[in-house]
Amino acid sequence: MSYDHLADRLDALIDDLDEAMFDHLREAAARKELVARDDKHAAAEQRREQIAEAMKRLTSPTESERVEAVEQLGAYPNPQTEATLSQLLAGDSSADVRNAAALSLGSLEAPSTATVSTLLSGLKDQSEDVRFSSLSTLEDFMLSQEEESPLYQSIRTGLQDMGQSTGLPDDLRDSINEVLKDPNSQLAPGNEPAVR
Repeated sequence: MSYDHLADRLDALIDDLDEAMFDHLREAAARKELVARDDKHAAAEQRREQIAEAMKRLTSPTESERVEAVEQLGAYPNPQTEATLSQLLAGDSSADVRNAAALSLGSLEAPSTATVSTLLSGLKDQSEDVRFSSLSTLEDFMLSQEEESPLYQSIRTGLQDMGQSTGLPDDLRDSINEVLKDPNSQLAPGNEPAVR
């Protein structure tokens, strides 16, 4: 056998091996893509199940279970959970549930106009915790936006109106005005400026 013939056979063998290796890599990539799709589908299904479970628990007569359900809904921000959390903030009989709803709404990337309105109304809640949680959530939304954005401007205008309201407790009005002075203050309940 000549060396040329061996070289040709070796080249053919290398080509066959290359083709087999690329086929194997293509099949592995296809399997990986299928697994990724299955994982995404499973994760979406799990989210739907978690939301459905939390929605059922919202009807519990036990306040602590309803608070846990609200917190669970906050972990899955979407238009459905946003609407539910807004309704709870606006009208649940329990201050703890309303407070959890105000805080859980903070998980949204950008709230709807209706949610901003509900949070602004939360500033008038009977519960101090709900009032300050509503303010904290609104401030967080402001901090996540450019000052020129419609959402930022909407919240700012709403807070300006509330800051002028004589129907709010002085400490809340002071906190609102502090947020309006410095939107980067991260003023949270318990972190109000010390009165001297």
